[in-house]
Amino acid sequence: MDRGTAELQANEEQIVNTGTEQTSIDDAVCTFLLENNRLKTADLKRAENYREQHGGDLVTLLVRLGLVSEKDVAEAESDLLDLPLVRTADLPDEIPEIPDISLRYLKQNLILPVAESNGDLTVVMANPRDQFARKALSMASGKNIVPQVGIASEIENGIEKLMGGGRSAMGQIVDTL
Repeated sequence: MDRGTAELQANEEQIVNTGTEQTSIDDAVCTFLLENNRLKTADLKRAENYREQHGGDLVTLLVRLGLVSEKDVAEAESDLLDLPLVRTADLPDEIPEIPDISLRYLKQNLILPVAESNGDLTVVMANPRDQFARKALSMASGKNIVPQVGIASEIENGIEKLMGGGRSAMGQIVDTL
């Protein structure tokens, strides 16, 4: 187990074990959002009902349903996991070249590599709790993954700007006309 994964698991266990009331909430991020008045209990119940019918990650559903903002989720992840929140202005001008990682994988998982040093690969992730994505990235890159938190839309824009030629989706459509 790498250092970044061990630290995240310890933080996640601490978060789960410090809950003050017994509820059906199965996600520490949801609890954080409720406690900080960024999410209403009724909205959480709506999202849970939707998840029961359609499946999916609860936090992702909350954002997709417009019940919480991407920024609120990123701030919650950052606070709960004690990881830095990286904004667009904080992104580097150039990113490390990682030939064994597909651009498609990074886009699908909202992961942006931002630095590489001493066997570590620092990445900005919309969901730094996604252990599968971190492990897969570690295996493919051969590096220890050091996660940071980012806002999903800002990560998408960063991937496009730093890895995809810098053109927006609309710009690419216009270019093909």
